[in-house]
Amino acid sequence: MSLLFVIYYLLFNSLLIASNQWIALYKSAKILELILLGLIINKIKPDILTILKILSLGVFYSSVMALWQFILQHSIGGLFWFLGERTFYATTPGIALFSWFGKLFLRPYATFSHPNVLGGFLAITLPLFLYAVLGLKRKVSKIWLLWFKTMILVGNLVLFISFSRSAWVVCLLGYAFVLLVNNKKKISWLNNHKSFLLTLIYSLMIFSIILPLFISRFSFGQNQSLSERTNLVKTALTMLAQKPIFGWGLNNFIVQAKNYSFGLSDLYIFQPVHNLYLLVVTETGLTGFLFFTVLLTTTFFKSMQKNFIVTVSLTAIILLGCFDHYFFTLQQAQLFLTVIISIAFLPQNT
Repeated sequence: MSLLFVIYYLLFNSLLIASNQWIALYKSAKILELILLGLIINKIKPDILTILKILSLGVFYSSVMALWQFILQHSIGGLFWFLGERTFYATTPGIALFSWFGKLFLRPYATFSHPNVLGGFLAITLPLFLYAVLGLKRKVSKIWLLWFKTMILVGNLVLFISFSRSAWVVCLLGYAFVLLVNNKKKISWLNNHKSFLLTLIYSLMIFSIILPLFISRFSFGQNQSLSERTNLVKTALTMLAQKPIFGWGLNNFIVQAKNYSFGLSDLYIFQPVHNLYLLVVTETGLTGFLFFTVLLTTTFFKSMQKNFIVTVSLTAIILLGCFDHYFFTLQQAQLFLTVIISIAFLPQNT
């Protein structure tokens, strides 16, 4: 019944709310695809260790590609293009760079659409590998333990050169959380204060929207990247004020942003607002955002009851959502989010 209600809402949002119905309908189909994937995962019921082994393969080839790209300072090409690598050079317009001692370097992409997405993927998976090394070592062979340790070392190097600052912070918090998970007394305390933790997380969501607006009032906030993000936040809030109940329709933020923008003139700036929650509420309204927060809340509580380590990943995703939008807009991140949510509902206690 709940699934049928979600389908009705997606069709309502796509066909009656959205100004561009085709792209909204496409996004609705993608959401249904993700729901189907989640149902399949819960039908198969894989264990945590199996999932970590599969994820480690993704971390391996992504890390190798990222290091290779960083050394070359351009894309690898050849076979890797067919595996999803985009073609780019350090001089490509709009490409992500970072400055080191006055010299510009290319931030590696691997097969992701942006280094921030690569960094986010690593920030979520690396603490899980640490959990495998510390918490599952009795269930893991020596070869796999060595493999996970190697992936942690290599992954940390790639995470650093991705220069995704938010991913750095989230990964460090994830490591700290994993160390906490191995203390049963502290796990018990966290379980007894779930409501407080969830309130803290939702407060961070709201704070992440307000912070760019606050910083932009000071001189140290006149940074180009921060200025662009602030303008997108202002645009989203203006759009939300126009249609607060049902929003503008799935995938329709960019379509409408040009009509409500504050100084957005550069082609590369027309992109979704860099805040997962503000983007969701702008496109689906308070109605859709309610569904979204109920899903997050339910998943959070389930993960703490059944698979506590998944709480680490879910918390990392929630924190990364305060700084970017890719879990709602990009295929790889959407699939990864679906996997993490699905694991939280698995029956085993690992």
